[in-house]
Amino acid sequence: MFTTGLSTAYIALSSFRQRLRGAAPIAALAGFTSIGWTAAVNFMIGSDFKWLLLAFTLPWALAQVLYWVERPG
Repeated sequence: MFTTGLSTAYIALSSFRQRLRGAAPIAALAGFTSIGWTAAVNFMIGSDFKWLLLAFTLPWALAQVLYWVERPG
């Protein structure tokens, strides 16, 4: 979880600001394969931590949506 957050923060501070090609798909794939999948599996197994993990997933998902909504120019 920490590594994904650190990676996402770095991408947001560098590639996202410059809107480099490929930054959004890489961040989406990284988030989906780590945070998103972890939350999904915890819902499948009925974990006590499923809502907490979902709460960690929401800022990442919101950042993805806002990236696509905020177009330059």
